[in-house]
Amino acid sequence: MEFLAQIEKIKADFTQSRKMLLAIGDATRQSIVTVLMGTGYGGLRVGEITAKTHLSRPAVSHHLKILLDCGLVTVKKQGTKNFYSLHIGEEFETLQSLISQGGNGSGGIQKMHRVTKIPCGNANCYCVEENGSAILIDTSRTAYRERIYDACKDKNVRLIVLTHGHADHIQNAAALAQRLNAPIAMHKADKMLISDSLAQPVSAHTLLGKLVLALTMKNFERDEVEPFAPDVFLEDGDTLEEYGINAKIIGLPGHTKGSIGVLAGGKDFFVGDALFHLLYPAKSLLYGDKAEMERSAKKIGTHSSAVIHFGHGKPVPNRNW
Repeated sequence: MEFLAQIEKIKADFTQSRKMLLAIGDATRQSIVTVLMGTGYGGLRVGEITAKTHLSRPAVSHHLKILLDCGLVTVKKQGTKNFYSLHIGEEFETLQSLISQGGNGSGGIQKMHRVTKIPCGNANCYCVEENGSAILIDTSRTAYRERIYDACKDKNVRLIVLTHGHADHIQNAAALAQRLNAPIAMHKADKMLISDSLAQPVSAHTLLGKLVLALTMKNFERDEVEPFAPDVFLEDGDTLEEYGINAKIIGLPGHTKGSIGVLAGGKDFFVGDALFHLLYPAKSLLYGDKAEMERSAKKIGTHSSAVIHFGHGKPVPNRNW
C-alpha cells in the first residue's frame, strides 16, 4: 500500500472508530470490558457484572448501554433475562485495523494487516493483506468461486493457504490459483484428501457433531475437486514472511492429519475446522483423531490475546477450549 493511500485508510478507520474509541476511553467501561473478556459464550447478567466490578446496578446498566451502542458488546435475551458479552463485529475489526496501523515510534508507518472475511454459505474464506501483499486462506466450494475471486482480484495475492484438505475448503483451489497467479500451500499429510475427502476417516461424539457428520459425508460422496498439486508444503512453525505477511503456521492436527492454522500478527488466528462455531463456539465437531483434536484445541487457547476466525461461524475472542 502506498504511503498516502495508507494515511487515507487510517483517517477513514479513525472516523469510523470514533464512537468506540470514546466508549473505551472511560476507565469504568474498561473494567466492564475486562470482566466480559473473561466470560464464556453465554455472557453475564447485570447482577453478575455488578458483583465482579463492585459498581452499582444503575452504573453498570448505563455503561452497558454505551458499549452496546458502539457495537463492542452484544446482548442475548433468554426469557426475561439479558446476558451481555463482547461482540467481535465490523466495528471491532475496524478499530483493530486502526490500531495495527499506528506509528512505530520512529515517525514511520508500522507494518499492519487487514482481514477481509469472505462468507461462503456456512463457511468462510479470508483475505489477509499487509503492505501491498495478501494471502487467501481456504477456497470454499464451487458455488462461491466468483465471490471469492471478486474479493481478491484487485489484491496482490501471493499465496493460497489451505487449512486442511476437505472439499469444502479446497474445491476452488485450482481455479483460483490460476486466475490469481498464486501458489497453493497446505500440509503434506492432507495431500491425499485432494482426490478423496473420505481418504481419512472422520468421527463425531456429540449430537450436533453426528448430525453435521451425516450431512458432511453425503456432500463428500458427491464432491468433485479439480486436481491440483500443492506448490508449498507448510509445517508447524513456518512463517509467511516471504509472501509479505507477518504470520506463523500453527500445526493443529486432529480434525484431519494435516490441519493447520494461521496466526497473523499474533492477534488474528485462522483455525480452519480445528474449532467450530455453528450454534455455539466449540472444539471441532468432527475429527479423525479425538485426542489430537483435544490437544490442538488446548494449543489454540494458549494464544490468549488472539481473535479466533473459524472455518465455519463468526469470530470470537480466544479462550481455553
